[in-house]
Order: sequence, then structure tokens, then C-alpha cells
Amino acid sequence: MDVIVDPLRTTRLVLTPVRPDDVDAIFQVARTPESIEDYQRAASTPADVAEWLLPTIDGRDAAWTIRADDVVIGLVSLEPDDSWAAAATAELGYFVDVGHSGRGVATEAATAAVDWAWSATSIERITAGVTVRNPASLRVLEKLGFDHVRTVPDDWEWDGQRFDSAYYELARPD
Repeated sequence: MDVIVDPLRTTRLVLTPVRPDDVDAIFQVARTPESIEDYQRAASTPADVAEWLLPTIDGRDAAWTIRADDVVIGLVSLEPDDSWAAAATAELGYFVDVGHSGRGVATEAATAAVDWAWSATSIERITAGVTVRNPASLRVLEKLGFDHVRTVPDDWEWDGQRFDSAYYELARPD
């Protein structure tokens, strides 16, 4: 990896770079469908989580566990469209344990990740996609200043149902 993913601190949270030994803690959050809706499927086993995290562990993506009182309550990530040195865009992703939703945790963690991207990388744009039926996640993006660029009907299937997706982007500040 050509960027250093350091721990990040916010007012209430500590974001730590994902490590292989975080898999079980992330699984405890990711196995609940309500916590991870926009990741398109809940984790059935810790191996599912290990597979998701492989690009982070091998340095292609940047991801942090979201910790409150030293307990993992979610994940926030940035996936570049190329190597970090050559990337123009990165995609933001996040999920928070349903028991901690509605408290601004996702907004706080996503803000820290976006701020890190602007200070530690040369990317010019951050994108994100969420299901239209997830208003809390839509609000997170809007609070961070993301602009809605399009909505795609029937964009993906999860649990036997089709869902519309909303896509957003945020340009590097001047």
C-alpha cells in the first residue's frame, strides 16, 4: 500500500486499521442483516468477513473498525478505483451495529474516513451507493455534503427482493 492507514480518533470513537484478528468482532456486527443492509448480505460465517476484508488486509483498501469503549461496533472503508498512488476516486462504505444506530456513529466515522482521504491521499472524488430504503444511510451522506448523482431502479437483489440504489459523490474541497 502506498498510503499509511493510521488509527483515527473522533469525539466518541476510535477507528483502528482492520487487522486479521478483527474478523470475529466484525462478524458479530455483520451477521445481523439490519446492521449491514447496504453490504448486500449478512455474514453467515467469520469466513465471509475474512473474504470481505482481504483487500484491506493486503493493503488495496483502507478500512477501520469503529470502536466505542473498546468494543467493535462497525466498519468504515475506502476502496480506491486503482492503486492509491494512481486512484482518482475511492468508494466509501460503512456499517454500524443496529444497537448503535441513530446516534450519529456512522456520520462521525465516515467523516473521519473522508477527512483522512483528503489529507493522506491524492484522490479527487469519493463515491458511495446505498439502497433507497435505507434513509439513515442516505442522511449520513447528505450530512457529509455528498451530492446525489443518480438513482438506479432494481439495481441489486438481496434476500430474494430487488432494490433501488442511490449513488452519491463528493469532490475534493478546494
